[in-house]
Amino acid sequence: MKDKNKFAKLQKIITTCNIAGLVIVLVVAMGISFIALSEVAYQFGIGYYESFFWPLLIDVPIAIFMTNILVNRWVANKHNAKFAKSMVVLFSLASVVFNVLHAKFPMAETVLFFVPIAVAAVPAIAIIASFHSSFNMLGTFAELQFAKTEPEKTQLQIPATVDPVAKPASKVQKRKPPKRKTMQKEERLAYIKNARLQNKTFATIAGELGISLSQASRLAKEA
Repeated sequence: MKDKNKFAKLQKIITTCNIAGLVIVLVVAMGISFIALSEVAYQFGIGYYESFFWPLLIDVPIAIFMTNILVNRWVANKHNAKFAKSMVVLFSLASVVFNVLHAKFPMAETVLFFVPIAVAAVPAIAIIASFHSSFNMLGTFAELQFAKTEPEKTQLQIPATVDPVAKPASKVQKRKPPKRKTMQKEERLAYIKNARLQNKTFATIAGELGISLSQASRLAKEA
């Protein structure tokens, strides 16, 4: 029990240190990158005041795409966030390239004619990609909400008044009348006499009365 408590405390300390280190790295790195990107934007056609907002068009979309990936992976348990992953790679690469251009390395002059085009294209790309990723994420939340509120499918139940194994009405009507074993002799004679007038055979009469064929023949002679 003591070992478990020690391990839990150690895990908590390591997690706290890891999160604190991550926050420090993010703040420092984004601060330096923000300055570099704003100077690149100002140098290649963006106004002075507007250049301070331009870096947000690269850093904020990355956060949006990462949120979309986390939602698909951990909340919806899906692995289809290909667009968000590709946008993370694209905007991260753009951030690296613009930071490198800010350093004015010797070969930068050979690619400077591409930079104004890229700087001008970033806002439009950021808007389209961010909206697309956000709508995908909202769609995922809507699917989850619909799955929670969807009523459970009820099984079809047969009413209690209906016999599931009952025969069709046509077959029921074709059943033979119940055998009249309790009929008296006089009743049988009258029944046989009436049946002979209807040209019924002795076999039919015997079957209807529930008697043997010889007995039916003998009673017919008496009738």
